[in-house]
Amino acid sequence: MKYSALGDEGGTVQTSWTVEQPVDDQRRVTFNRIETNEVKKPVQPRGEPRFGLRLMRDSIQQLGGTFVQNWAGKGLDTSFTRDVDNSQ
Repeated sequence: MKYSALGDEGGTVQTSWTVEQPVDDQRRVTFNRIETNEVKKPVQPRGEPRFGLRLMRDSIQQLGGTFVQNWAGKGLDTSFTRDVDNSQ
């Protein structure tokens, strides 16, 4: 939290998730995270992801999922997607 948008006054983090209907005994779960900071000037990518983004990316990839990030204006949109067996 210290290094996310919540580390500064005016920062917000919104989260949501979706679960798609099973296909071939698999459910697709997507977690979305939108980080914005209205006080700061527009955010730009910083080259190689820093610790927090690397931790999120590497964690979901170790679980066999996908990680997508999109720098958008005053924030960062990230999503994590993973197929889950219906028996889990």
